[in-house]
Amino acid sequence: MTPLVIDVVAIERAVRGRRVSSGWYASSSAAGTRVFHPHVLYVTRDGILMVDVVQVSGATSRATPLPSWRAFKVGELSDLRVGEDTFRPSPDLRLTVGKYHQILAHCLE
Repeated sequence: MTPLVIDVVAIERAVRGRRVSSGWYASSSAAGTRVFHPHVLYVTRDGILMVDVVQVSGATSRATPLPSWRAFKVGELSDLRVGEDTFRPSPDLRLTVGKYHQILAHCLE
């Protein structure tokens, strides 16, 4: 199986530019296209590159209604499309939570 590849520079630009984005997420329980507002690009303590998003539509593996917060492994996200539309950062975003071991970009910049 070929690993999925994503342009990290593009996702960083999407986060900083507050651009509505979409991409294919390879979740084992609900793989499919998701439309989302990327808020934080970060590395976990385990060295995993992640992006926290507010997913607004598309496939989902949770019963939680959309829009809702999701954490995507960047390595499982492909076919990233960064749109022209922008979003307002969620008032629920807290950059001081422990899971953000190393923040690479966030939408409050």
